[in-house]
Amino acid sequence: MKTLGIIGGLGPLASAYLAELMVRDCDVACDQQHIDTIIYSHPSVPDRTAHILDKSKPSPVPEIVKAGLTLKAAGASCIAIPCVTSHYFYDEICKGIGLPVINMLQESAQALKSKKAKKVGILATSGTVSTGLFQNTLKEYGIDTVLPDAEHQAVVMHIIYDCIKAGRPASKTDFDRVCRHLTDKGADSFVLGCTELSLISRDCVLDNRFVDALEVLAVSCLKKFGLPIKQDKRNTKCVDL
Repeated sequence: MKTLGIIGGLGPLASAYLAELMVRDCDVACDQQHIDTIIYSHPSVPDRTAHILDKSKPSPVPEIVKAGLTLKAAGASCIAIPCVTSHYFYDEICKGIGLPVINMLQESAQALKSKKAKKVGILATSGTVSTGLFQNTLKEYGIDTVLPDAEHQAVVMHIIYDCIKAGRPASKTDFDRVCRHLTDKGADSFVLGCTELSLISRDCVLDNRFVDALEVLAVSCLKKFGLPIKQDKRNTKCVDL
């Protein structure tokens, strides 16, 4: 078995949760059957959204590549980056590291396609939304998208930055309000397109309209290394929407 390298810290809770998901979702019988994993938690990487929205802000690419090269030198054969917004720099990162990097956007699009999603509400950072990362990728799969208006996008950013990244609990009420807004705009499915939002999926049971990009990444990592996936992966900590 080869070794998975995770460039973590973008943010810290998301990368810790990815490691938990890979253990939870892997259908094996003992420690020795799990993936050998090296996690480089590097939260000092410059903010991805800040640079995308204002190019005068520091680029995160050099630090992400440096982390990837460290993992490569430590024996990693494949890289996962539990941060959707970082995929704006995907080609630069792959070229700089020189290892396969699992593409969360493509994997999530495939998951939504398999669910026969027609119009997907995007829940993501303003950086991800403004660059069209999910919109363009889902369009390749014949899937339409719908975005929050400015007011509701501000709520999404509040949940991501002021709540989860700040170590505070996310407001499920605010989250539900954004989802109802997207439903009113025609969404039949949703993508949790920021790994911070995966913490809502962790703490609450969301219905089958939702695809969590971090859960998709966890399953993709397991499949990449040829490991079986548990069929029932959901927790039951609170009520559905």
